[in-house]
Amino acid sequence: MLPVEEPDSPPATAVVRFAKNELTTRCSQTVGTTASKPGFAVPPEALEDRRVPLTPISAEATLNREGVELMDLSAELAAAGVTAECNLRDSGTLAAIGGVLLTAVERRFGKRTIHLGDTSRISGGAKYGEATLRDTGCSELRSAHHAFHLDLFWPGVREIYEAESEEEAVRRTIQEYSLVWGDDLQRLGVSEAEAIPACLGRSGAMVQVWVALTPGAITQQPLALMDRRYLSLSTESTATLPIHFTGLNSTISLLKASAAADSVAGVRMLWRPSMRFGEAFVFLTTATPHSAVWVDGEPDVSRRSAEMRMLLIDDDAAA
Repeated sequence: MLPVEEPDSPPATAVVRFAKNELTTRCSQTVGTTASKPGFAVPPEALEDRRVPLTPISAEATLNREGVELMDLSAELAAAGVTAECNLRDSGTLAAIGGVLLTAVERRFGKRTIHLGDTSRISGGAKYGEATLRDTGCSELRSAHHAFHLDLFWPGVREIYEAESEEEAVRRTIQEYSLVWGDDLQRLGVSEAEAIPACLGRSGAMVQVWVALTPGAITQQPLALMDRRYLSLSTESTATLPIHFTGLNSTISLLKASAAADSVAGVRMLWRPSMRFGEAFVFLTTATPHSAVWVDGEPDVSRRSAEMRMLLIDDDAAA
């Protein structure tokens, strides 16, 4: 059961990072991999800081409305033997976490659920079904991304590939991810004809699950997500940049500072104050910008989390 925030709790503010307004999809800027740890990093010169208020997420938030919803997976993780004392770098533990996430999402949404591996398959050697770990206190593990972004934003991907349609942009992405997704999709019997409309949200959805694994509760660098009702995404409000790994070309779409500059409507940043071990966000990969943020007035302490990208496919998609 998710506890309810006190209505009179003081509002929190945070320092967040957006792409500079002059950044464009067709600029020469690229996102580079890091030599010291797995993953990649957005160049700091492409970003600027803003201070914004944070709004506690409602337990009633939904994917269709806000673009994100809450789950409490603490009991399921405990049943799988995953506790705050576990060695989260162990592949068996990461597989147990991934199994909990996949099962929970499939039950919640009633759709066939496929793990879509991320760059940890290339940079980190992860396997199908293993969650991707982040630890801001460990120099050898993936850290938090401090930039509001979408992992895949099809209008921006279409511009990167100069594709004729978003369908073609998805097809190109599936081809680029062939070393990561190809064998899995074939083994699980997922055809391109099923995957493309699911990725586009027409007969399914592409989602991210992000679960808190910090002992106790997260104090600093929590994940914040934009309420999609207060945001109009376009290729004007984002800049999509290429990411180059050996064996994989990917993209990231950064939200520009102009998207948060409207003093009337503004944007609404959702977060879970004191997010506890096992609480999780489920959000739309292609439509819900998200980022780690620096909460004002909180100490600089580390946080641990795990995440997994999934494709939800309607049962009748192949019909």
